Amino acid sequence: MRYRLGLLLLTVTAIFGICSCTDRGVDMLQTAAFADQADTATCTPEIPADVTPPRAVISTLDLYETDQLVPQDFIVSISDESEVSAEFAEPIDYASTSWQSVELLLTDSAGNQATYVTKLRISKVIEKIAYELDQGVPDVSVFLKTKADKDKAFYIAEPAANEPGEVTVAMLIDGEMYESDLIYTDSISPRASVVTGAAFTGSYIAPEELLVDVQEASSVKYSYVEEPDFTTPGVYSVFIRLTDSSDNSTVLQTEITVMQDTTAPVLYGVDDIVINEGEAVRYLSGVSAVDDRDGEVAVTIDSSKVNIRKAGEYPIIYSASDLSGNTVTGGAFVIVVTSASDYDELQEKLNQVADQIFRDDMTMREKARAVYDYVLPIAYTGTSDKNNWVKEALNGLTKRCGDCFTSYIISKLLLDKAGIPNLDVVRLSYEGESRHYWLLVNCGDGWYHFDASAHSHLYPFESFMVTDSQIAAYSELRGGNGYYYRYDKSLYDVDIVP
Repeated sequence: MRYRLGLLLLTVTAIFGICSCTDRGVDMLQTAAFADQADTATCTPEIPADVTPPRAVISTLDLYETDQLVPQDFIVSISDESEVSAEFAEPIDYASTSWQSVELLLTDSAGNQATYVTKLRISKVIEKIAYELDQGVPDVSVFLKTKADKDKAFYIAEPAANEPGEVTVAMLIDGEMYESDLIYTDSISPRASVVTGAAFTGSYIAPEELLVDVQEASSVKYSYVEEPDFTTPGVYSVFIRLTDSSDNSTVLQTEITVMQDTTAPVLYGVDDIVINEGEAVRYLSGVSAVDDRDGEVAVTIDSSKVNIRKAGEYPIIYSASDLSGNTVTGGAFVIVVTSASDYDELQEKLNQVADQIFRDDMTMREKARAVYDYVLPIAYTGTSDKNNWVKEALNGLTKRCGDCFTSYIISKLLLDKAGIPNLDVVRLSYEGESRHYWLLVNCGDGWYHFDASAHSHLYPFESFMVTDSQIAAYSELRGGNGYYYRYDKSLYDVDIVP
């Protein structure tokens, strides 16, 4: 919008002063006596010189658009004794769209001058607007002085709306760039919805985990008004405070249920480990423990009984605990062999036999019987390599000969393939007595004795899944103080069928 002030013409007002003077030495009461000599004097008026510069009230201008201004457009009022003229000290830059300085030179008719400096802005946009941060990025139209420019105005770069403060916004209107200041204010408190939470004792739920659909443009800090008790089971009412970067805050209420954890982690990947003599053992390779509450937890190993320098089977125990102290343990063996290649060959041979004698529809007892029937025909030679069970099992499988140790080790390996629990039993031998090897087996109906080695034709005995009393009776039959199936029952923490 453009406005004009008419040229101000100020007329000097003459100041006239009339003064009368009388003879100071004559008393007024004596005038009658000296009438013929009366002396009357008149003073000539004096006009003082004008040495005061013009005084004016000057305004700044923020115009939509213009290409012609006169100094009087900036002058609100002038105070002077004479006519005053005004002019620009420097030409105005009508191409500039930002604030520029304008210097006015005022001169009265007496030649007195005064200089005033003001500001001018020629722009199609408003200089500065305030906008609520939570309302997001304002439409470009809010900056326009006239809505007629709405379809011609575009942001050069859309201003970010993430923190309170002032930013400079650049936009194009009819291809010409204009700038305005955007002041983001933040007076609205954060908003959100709450959900209930559940935790196990010893764990922690961060307050922000109990919030959804948080509505706040600036950064938000979350805190409990009072920290919940995560050590004792129960249902707790909690209050959560949301505070934005402008210190606007909201307090919301929800509930947390704290539960006692009684479930232990689960071990994965625990299996027997086969190494050559002297080879290092990678106990944790492929082994992990996962808890339903804590996720993956650390696994520890007790390998104190392992001797990697001597062939044999050595027990190891894996254990893992969760944050509530629930612990799981799992056992396996480190199998130290003189030749790992022999072990691989043995496993391949066992797999072939398992495929031959097992069917998927068999019960555990039927599979145990299949093992018994497969091993029993192994010819008894009375000799075996008891220091290298891998070699002996492979020899028994290929040559089909050996002794009770051969039958025992092959039975054990095939029962393992079938997933049937079994325990090693060795004869409790006194001086001068030989050793004998067999197994305790559980097919789901209790622990029975299992011995697939051949018996003397003089003393035939079906030793498949027999009770404790049955092997005791056979031992008495064989004589020698019942030595045949004599064993140390204290070594077994299982209920053997009597």
